[in-house]
Amino acid sequence: MHLLFSQSLLKSRPLDPLSERKLKEIRTNSQHLDRLIREVDKKLDTEWDEYQLWKHKRFVIASIWIWVFWNTDRDDEPGAVRLAFRQN
Repeated sequence: MHLLFSQSLLKSRPLDPLSERKLKEIRTNSQHLDRLIREVDKKLDTEWDEYQLWKHKRFVIASIWIWVFWNTDRDDEPGAVRLAFRQN
């Protein structure tokens, strides 16, 4: 109970000019740091999305090459691709 009373008493008293200036500087630095953290978070999200897109495109290209390899008729001329799927 005594601690709560003393905290409320301290909050009701005005700060001296030096402490007030330090508190204002701390708040300014805190706001600046929050802003920088949000910017870094957005940048990391953007880079992650770009990486995921790059990885997906790489997978699609590899899949196409695999499809072309398995659908190339090796008896025909080199590079000839059958456009129909193999039938068993």
